[in-house]
Formats: sequence, structure tokens, C-alpha cells
Amino acid sequence: MTLLDALEEIEDTRIDRCKKHELVDILLICLLGFFIGLTDIESIAYWAKKQKDRLTRIIGLKNGTPSADTIHRVLAMIDDKQLEKVFFSWTHGMFKAHPPEKDKIEVVAPDGKRQKRRAHRFSMGRQAGNCTCTGQSR
Repeated sequence: MTLLDALEEIEDTRIDRCKKHELVDILLICLLGFFIGLTDIESIAYWAKKQKDRLTRIIGLKNGTPSADTIHRVLAMIDDKQLEKVFFSWTHGMFKAHPPEKDKIEVVAPDGKRQKRRAHRFSMGRQAGNCTCTGQSR
């Protein structure tokens, strides 16, 4: 299952006449932005605008890139539990298809410090130069 396939499982509750951008396109742009280290929606929208040609070749973007306001509105209406389920299902499938060697996995805290509490659950698994990020809300 590709990331696009996984994201298409998320229900789009927006009114049809108000949909200028596909839900899967917005979610993919957000995840790609997160994967490259962007930490806020305005940065993701700016990056997407700068990468419009490349993103259009990959996912279509028939109406251009979504604005930061559009991304905010769409993310606010997404069921975060459904997104979490779909994303973890996709990452689980990726690890199952390409299992890492047990001695090659490294857990890294996002702020560079050691993970001290179990409630702080954000980890990064690295395998031979590849990186997979997973997170969990409290």
C-alpha cells in the first residue's frame, strides 16, 4: 500500500461544492512537509508553492497548491484518530514489507534529548540511511 492509497481511506467531510483541492493532496503535502522538517502550516504552504511544478507532476494539483488557510481548515475538520490509524497502518505495512535489522534501529527523541517518560512518544527508526518517523498523541 502506498502512502497515497492509505490517505485515500480518510473520509472527506467537506461539502462537495467547496472542494477546490483533493483531501489526499492536502494531506500528502502536509506529510511531505513534515518529513522534510517543516514545523508549521505556513511553512508547508510556502514550500508547496515553491515546489508547485514538482508536486503537480507527482499528484496532479489541478487547482494549484492550497493556501495556509485552506490547510488549516482541512486539518481542523480531519478526524485525528482516523488519520492516526491510517498513518500507523501504512508505517506498519512499510516495516512489514521492509523489516529493519534489529541491531540497526535507533530511537531518537525529537528534541535531541533522551526520552525520559513514556508519555513522550515520538520516535524515529533508522535503517541503513532510511528514516521512518512515527508519533503518538497522549
